[in-house]
Amino acid sequence: MLSLLSSDLFVEVKKKTEDELKQTFGPDIGKLLFEEANCEEIFMTTNVLDGVVMEPLDSEDLQGEARRNARRNAESIRHNILKLVRSLADKSVRDRLVKEFYFSKQNEISGFTEVFKQMQALWQIKLTTPLEEVQSVQAQLKILKERQKELQSRLKTETENLSGFKEQSKELKAQKQKEKEALNNAILAK
Repeated sequence: MLSLLSSDLFVEVKKKTEDELKQTFGPDIGKLLFEEANCEEIFMTTNVLDGVVMEPLDSEDLQGEARRNARRNAESIRHNILKLVRSLADKSVRDRLVKEFYFSKQNEISGFTEVFKQMQALWQIKLTTPLEEVQSVQAQLKILKERQKELQSRLKTETENLSGFKEQSKELKAQKQKEKEALNNAILAK
């Protein structure tokens, strides 16, 4: 039943007036369908700020009137969907909905056709990528590999220098310690 209540359905429902829906489905279900179509229509602008994910109702991005509108719209959707699911439990209502908005097979076929056209367009782009662009990318890759080798050899040299410096520092420190001990012994001997 929930699969019938898709966004595609409510796009189709929005194309009809409230009176037409009430005439087809009765006053209660017609009104519910119309209200839910309105809620779904404003959902992307009211409840989805970034265009991808629904904002939580307690989000700091929603302030004042925007938060009230988002909360009101989310609650309306929840209540309308629950009532519609209960109404669609009746097979005759489901059949009228499918008959009035026969969208499932048509949308699947049109969706497949649309995806196929997009794939054709991508393939054409792939086939028409200019040779100069490919060569440019390959040249940049070659330059980056050379720089990487240079940086690796420089890193190796600097690491060797650092370890040599550490060894030299240890030797110098040991020598200074010996000199200090010799001075202390000389001072104590006097």
